[in-house]
Amino acid sequence: MRIVCIQALSRLKGSKMIFLQPLMKQLNILTADGKFNENNPALNWKTIEQGAATTLVAAFDPKLNDQPSAYLFDCVVAPHKTTPYATDPVTANKLWNITEEILDEKFVI
Repeated sequence: MRIVCIQALSRLKGSKMIFLQPLMKQLNILTADGKFNENNPALNWKTIEQGAATTLVAAFDPKLNDQPSAYLFDCVVAPHKTTPYATDPVTANKLWNITEEILDEKFVI
C-alpha cells in the first residue's frame, strides 16, 4: 500500500516525527474524529494492566535470567511469534549499521 499522506517534520538532527493519522484512519485503527477505534476486533485492545504485564515479566522474572534474549507475548516466551527477519543476524547487523549512519554515531559494545 502506498502511503500518500505521510508528513515528516525534522525536529533534531537525525530525528523525524512521522504523521500517520490519515493512514491509521484508512486502516480503521482510528475513527474519523482521530480516536482509537475500540470496536476494531483485529486490534486486540488490552487494559493498561494487561499491556504492562509483559514488560514487568521481562524485567523481573528470574526464569529469564539464563536466556541471552527472548521474545515475550502475553507474559510468556513465544519464539513462534517472531518473524524470520526479526531473528536474522544479517538483518540485525544491517539495521545496526543504518542506525549508526542515521545518528552519525558509532556504538561499541
